[in-house]
Amino acid sequence: MALIKLNNNSISAVSALPSSIDTGKVGQIQVNNYVGSISNSGSTFADVQTLTVTPEAQNSKYLVRLNGGYTYSVSDKYMAVRVLVNENSGGFNAIKTTNNKDVATNHGTNNSYLTAPHSWEFFYTPSNTSSLTSIVFKTQFASINTSGAVQYNAGAFHSSSLEGTCVLSCMEILA
Repeated sequence: MALIKLNNNSISAVSALPSSIDTGKVGQIQVNNYVGSISNSGSTFADVQTLTVTPEAQNSKYLVRLNGGYTYSVSDKYMAVRVLVNENSGGFNAIKTTNNKDVATNHGTNNSYLTAPHSWEFFYTPSNTSSLTSIVFKTQFASINTSGAVQYNAGAFHSSSLEGTCVLSCMEILA
């Protein structure tokens, strides 16, 4: 396959993409910034952040992201973070993989300390896009495979003058 080198003149000459390429359009972006920290020493998932979206159009899809902040666990502690969804005021359900497991991030260490930023995203298609009136995403976290506390967003970076935030965001992609 031959390589084509583009320059500014080539790029500015493009007036449209071929009709077979569906680029989609962003309908809206909603954001929840979490400041502070919360600990959990149990294996039961605890709620942290909630983000509500009122769809701008039917048949949209949603890019859900959790970024920033950081997790904190000490010596042999493991933490899972997952995102649940609630469509049209129904019950919350974990977003699942094709293997029917919760989509999650897992953080852990068997050494002294672990600090790691959250980084999670998923392209979500609602179960009934044609009659969706509201959609709510919620983060949860738990201590897994161990005993002891884990911390979601160790807020003040150990008494320094810096503070992290966890950003839960949702981008509606119009059909």
